[in-house]
Amino acid sequence: MNNNSAHFDVAVIGGGVIGLSCAWQLAARGARVVVFDRLQAGREASYAAGGMLAPACEAAAHPWNCSAQAREEMLSFCFHSRDSYPDFAARLGEETGIDIELSLRAAATGDWREAGILFVPKNEKDPRLDALLEHGLAAAWRDKTAVFLPDDGQVESRKVVDALRAAVKARGVEIRENCQIRRLRIENGRAVGIDDDKDTVRAERVLLCAGAWSGKIAGVPQEITESLRPVAGQMIQVRGERRVRHVIYSDACYLVPRRDGRLLIGATVEENGFQKRVTAGGVAKLLTAACELVPDLSDAPLESHWAGLRPTTGDGLPLLGTTSVQNLYVATGHGRNGVLLAPATARAL
Repeated sequence: MNNNSAHFDVAVIGGGVIGLSCAWQLAARGARVVVFDRLQAGREASYAAGGMLAPACEAAAHPWNCSAQAREEMLSFCFHSRDSYPDFAARLGEETGIDIELSLRAAATGDWREAGILFVPKNEKDPRLDALLEHGLAAAWRDKTAVFLPDDGQVESRKVVDALRAAVKARGVEIRENCQIRRLRIENGRAVGIDDDKDTVRAERVLLCAGAWSGKIAGVPQEITESLRPVAGQMIQVRGERRVRHVIYSDACYLVPRRDGRLLIGATVEENGFQKRVTAGGVAKLLTAACELVPDLSDAPLESHWAGLRPTTGDGLPLLGTTSVQNLYVATGHGRNGVLLAPATARAL
């Protein structure tokens, strides 16, 4: 082990969209930051994501097992983060030249006519429609089968990751990839750095953003290890050729059209530990659901498939802020909403 270890203001464990967004924000404030990733930064859950910015759908789905007050606070956090995306995208574009393909009515760029999400309820009496009205959300029936949510949208999640990687590097953030964090260094109840498989790195603060793997690191406090679990999701990509114009969200699947003609179909929900695999049954389930929504997709060429692990908590709320260990902070457990919540999470920390 190198006794002349490097020293940073903040060591960020995890280089997904949350970790990179936080590193970017911290570096912009003048902090000296290092980011560690067990593989290549951003190539786990963030790269597998559909990139939907859909808090209105979350309001209808009520995915959080918590008090009414906590649910309202979480929804407010989701809306705030979605509404931060025009500025987030503009800043990334200015610093890196990468267009993250934001499709949002509030955005000043992009084709706003293709923003919005079609939410397909079970029927006209679906109680989730009441939730939309309860929160005063813009929603209008397009026909007898779908409700249009004009203020939600999407980004190209892989371009978000690529832009964040470029942005943090431009601000002097060091990214260390393909390294295994052996343990947190804790002295007298205070986080002072990390030990990886090659070195010891000391830092004034440590920020844990390792997604589903956050609880697997030695030294992470029990309140985190007991709260997190991985939830797998399979996705497939077909050549849509503009057959779907808006994101479509239903109980069985969602469809996310990309500008270049690709169409993402997702996603399964599977609790199989850290198994990350694509199965015949999962693909068949998604294709069947997609073709029921859009029959014209039955002859769409199948291009690729993948799976990711969503970091999920018992109540569905992310873990944000301080921990029982002094100077150890956490930002993980965002479930299926990591891309949506990246701007607000970075600002909150």
